[in-house]
Formats: sequence, structure tokens, C-alpha cells
Amino acid sequence: CSSDLMAAFSVGPDDLEAELTVISAGGDLRGNVARWLGQVREGGVPAEVVDQALADAQKIDVDGRSAQRFLLSGDDASRGTMIDATIVPLEDGFSLFIKMTGPSETVSQQSDNIATFLESLEFNL
Repeated sequence: CSSDLMAAFSVGPDDLEAELTVISAGGDLRGNVARWLGQVREGGVPAEVVDQALADAQKIDVDGRSAQRFLLSGDDASRGTMIDATIVPLEDGFSLFIKMTGPSETVSQQSDNIATFLESLEFNL
């Protein structure tokens, strides 16, 4: 499936920099969550880990659309890489992905800022 990078930002101190991207893309929910977990965990990702991540998703509203926000980390949530990703369904099987990837410390510290950013989004589709 094709994707369209709409925005990218660097966040946090130089030595612990994370990246926030806003992308329009296709793909199924489970497949995306499994892929992201594979980016933060060593080795394969068992189906039950993906199931738990899907169950733990925070249900939020982004400009009137029902979205899901995922906080994904490795086995030790205080270290390594973390992903804070929100999936907002669009039309025609596409979704908007707002995803911060980076050191766990930075991503955790930016959680409230990400929530504020999500609340500020307005669609002009």
C-alpha cells in the first residue's frame, strides 16, 4: 500500500531525539500494530502480545473521528525504543497515522504534548 508523509518533526534533546510523523496510509490495524511491536522488541512478536496491545489501545476522538492510541515498548518499558501511535480511520481503507518513535524516556515525557497535538488536529478533507 502506498503512503503519504504529511509532516515530520524532531522532538526532545539531541542525545535522546524522537521523531513524530503524520502519514496517510492503508493497511489493517493488527498488521500495523504487529509491525510496530517488531520495531521495539527483540525477536518475533507473539500473537498474544499483539492481542494485548490491541486490547490496551486508548480510544480517543480526533476531530470527531473515533481513533485508537497505542503505547508500544519493548520488554523493559523504561529503556529502549518506544512508539506512541494513533490511528485515525479515513475513507477508502486509509488511515492517518500520528506516530512518535524514539527513546522511551523522550516518548514518555512527550505523552501530554502528543495528546494536545491530537486534540488540535482538524481535518480539511
